[in-house]
Amino acid sequence: MKLKWVDVAKGIAIILVVYGHVLDGLFNAGVTVPRYHLQHDFIYSFHMPLFFVLSGLFAKRVLVLPKLQFFRRQGIALLYPYLLWSVVQSGIMLIMSKYTNGGLTSLEFLMIPLDPFGQFWYLYDLFFIYILYYFIRIKTDDSFILVISILLFILAPYFEIWEFNRIFNHFVFFALGSIFLDIQDKNQHQRDSQHQQHQSLAIHQATNPATVGTQSHTKPDLTLPCLRA
Repeated sequence: MKLKWVDVAKGIAIILVVYGHVLDGLFNAGVTVPRYHLQHDFIYSFHMPLFFVLSGLFAKRVLVLPKLQFFRRQGIALLYPYLLWSVVQSGIMLIMSKYTNGGLTSLEFLMIPLDPFGQFWYLYDLFFIYILYYFIRIKTDDSFILVISILLFILAPYFEIWEFNRIFNHFVFFALGSIFLDIQDKNQHQRDSQHQQHQSLAIHQATNPATVGTQSHTKPDLTLPCLRA
């Protein structure tokens, strides 16, 4: 079932990412940006966590895949576009480095497979977050993976090697996204059950008027025992 609010949330997140990068580009180029730091801090406080929550919404779909098929699917969906667009953009930057405000060295170009390039780090890290989620979740449950994600979030500042810091920081939001729809479906099921019960009761009362309020309308017998005798 397609959820419209998910597409709306993705659209908002994409707009915020683009706007944030435009702000950074203008600021780094020396252009005066009104209230730059306020805008920057506001956008970057939540737009990437939002992206990872949205990415985790349908993560459980991969749990049914065999390991090889899982790696193939995620490689095509995430690693391939990461490598393609990283090479394209960094290649242009390398050629045009004399004319841009963000130059690129040959070593940085060669390190693309190991050191995520520019804004494409999201695809790179998401690939490894999926791997982490897949191999933990297929052996455990939602509660366990949520505990593990919180623990990794706490430990993230101590892992400044490679991408561990960013992966551990964002994994908790991905994990929250993976259980969000289940919680929503459970709440919706409870609301539907309550609604059906109310409808059934209303139908029963409408078709059996004699049983409605029989106890509430029964008058108590106030006759004295001696008079009844």
